[in-house]
Amino acid sequence: MGYATILGLDLGKFKSVCCVMDAGTGRHVFETLASTPATIDDLLTRHAAAANGEEVLLVIETCDAAGWVHDVGCATAGVTVTVVHTQGDERWKWRKVKR
Repeated sequence: MGYATILGLDLGKFKSVCCVMDAGTGRHVFETLASTPATIDDLLTRHAAAANGEEVLLVIETCDAAGWVHDVGCATAGVTVTVVHTQGDERWKWRKVKR
């Protein structure tokens, strides 16, 4: 399945960071935004419109805000939402961090 744009959203309580990657070229930029439904909806609508009818993938991790972000993402035309669970993976355990 080909996507024009992949959005990796790191959700925070008050602020979030989104990595916007052009899937064709691999170029990426980071955006900092408020963690509100209106701001997330604006982000998704803006990138869905810029994709010119091609699909946009939003990747978020499981957290308290994942539910409403998923609902906002599904409401935006052309955005596929994938929720990932990183806590169960051995590579994400804090005891494995060497520094």
